[in-house]
Amino acid sequence: MRAEQLGLFETMALHGKLSDAEPMTQALEAAIRARHAGDAGLERSNVGGRHSKTDMLDSGGVAAAKLSDLSVRLAKRMLHFDGRDPASVEWDVRMWANVSPPGALNMSHAHPGVL
Repeated sequence: MRAEQLGLFETMALHGKLSDAEPMTQALEAAIRARHAGDAGLERSNVGGRHSKTDMLDSGGVAAAKLSDLSVRLAKRMLHFDGRDPASVEWDVRMWANVSPPGALNMSHAHPGVL
């Protein structure tokens, strides 16, 4: 008998540690809080929380742009693109923030085909 492992319904997780993350994290938090104060956000999967609009790449300033760039670079380094050079793959980045106070939850949902 020949057997092999087949991946079905896998969820791959990439993990990176950024040595100078604190300033970026603080800037993102400030941008998210400012946006949260003046914008009702969207009704998506959050129950009792807030889902921002998906344009955080524009509204999040330099910190959001840096996070986007770092994420895409990590993905290009770690993912396999069958027969393609990772540099040739175009990325469409959409970002948002979920703000969930105590007692809030996120309904079960999926984001297929995304990083």
